[in-house]
Amino acid sequence: MAYSPAYVAWQLSYPGRVRARAVLATDGDEPVGFAGSTPRRVWLAGEPREVHIVSFVAVRPAWQGKGLSGQLYAMLLAGLREAGVTVVTFAQPDSAGERSLLRAYEEAQFVVRSLAPHLVYGYRPAGVSSTRRSREIEPTALLECLRPAADGGVLWWAPDEREATHLRTDPRRRTALLVEDDQGRTVAGATAVEQDLVTRDGATKGAALETVYLAEPKPEDLRGLCDAVTRLQERPSGAVTAASLSTLTPDLIRAAGLRRLPAGFTAYLCTASGFGAIAHVRATNLPLV
Repeated sequence: MAYSPAYVAWQLSYPGRVRARAVLATDGDEPVGFAGSTPRRVWLAGEPREVHIVSFVAVRPAWQGKGLSGQLYAMLLAGLREAGVTVVTFAQPDSAGERSLLRAYEEAQFVVRSLAPHLVYGYRPAGVSSTRRSREIEPTALLECLRPAADGGVLWWAPDEREATHLRTDPRRRTALLVEDDQGRTVAGATAVEQDLVTRDGATKGAALETVYLAEPKPEDLRGLCDAVTRLQERPSGAVTAASLSTLTPDLIRAAGLRRLPAGFTAYLCTASGFGAIAHVRATNLPLV
């Protein structure tokens, strides 16, 4: 993915009890490294909480291999630790970035536990599309799906009115969706977002399915969400990617018509104050940031 300055600024202005944090490294007047965190309201076992997603960790090539990412992490995590923030973060498995991440959190005296991985799937409509109906909604209406889906071992994204207002200002096109069955019952919900992608053939746009909720584990409801996202695109036949499916089983995902892509990320839950009430968390539907 490619992050525009407007998108990073939007993430760093996300509303929360503890405001977003950012650390910038410079060589003279030249920016050479960056790291940041952005807050999210989540729901766990019937209670609202706030976590920060740590992301945007980057060092320009000429300054890599000099310990700069560790310094960025150290400064960022020191502030989050002082504020008592629980962190969710993502890393590509067995990468240098993951090794740097784990070392930095240990040095910052965070306890780190892995959650269900965020594997990346692709979907392209084939044959007869889903019979499920979909409609655009305010993000707070996603809680209609959350209540029946509220597995106590999952950190569910649970936007409030402040977040809903902020989501409307996303520089990328972002839409919240509900899917209904033929009797008008809400069976699924998610957000869809336009993405800027960098491929071998150059820059392009795509659509991502994020923050998925299913009232019941039914493949046809997940397929209904994917079909709804394809209809939102400028090219309705375009492919959809989905990485926030760690609350669903691989069999259900395959039965819905999605296929595994090579990419994937390990999700981590990190705390400096002990896991306590969050010790049983095993997954999250928070998006990759």
